[in-house]
Amino acid sequence: NFVILEETQLTQKDSSLMLQAGAEKVYFIMAAQKYLLDAFEELNKILPEKGIVCESGGLNEIINPGLFLFVKNENDEIIKTHLLRHSPIIIENNGSDFNFDIDKINYKNHRFTIE
Repeated sequence: NFVILEETQLTQKDSSLMLQAGAEKVYFIMAAQKYLLDAFEELNKILPEKGIVCESGGLNEIINPGLFLFVKNENDEIIKTHLLRHSPIIIENNGSDFNFDIDKINYKNHRFTIE
């Protein structure tokens, strides 16, 4: 009902870009929305007990993220407005930089905080 792959290739896919940006390990899930929870529960068995970065179009419907960042291009409208009900921190990308200082994010005692 789902596939979990460890990302190892250097491409322009989001999962590969996370790996290239310094992530220790990157996994890619292929699943229909109705099997996403099953896939995440299986993946969770091998994930470490530390901060996890997840890029997903639907996982936020199943789990409550500790920190929900919504990245969009600076001049674009938000198309997936249903995601706004989860009160994300909206970060804009102008093509070369973001309007958010990532150094403000702290992770301690299994919790994210922003200074």
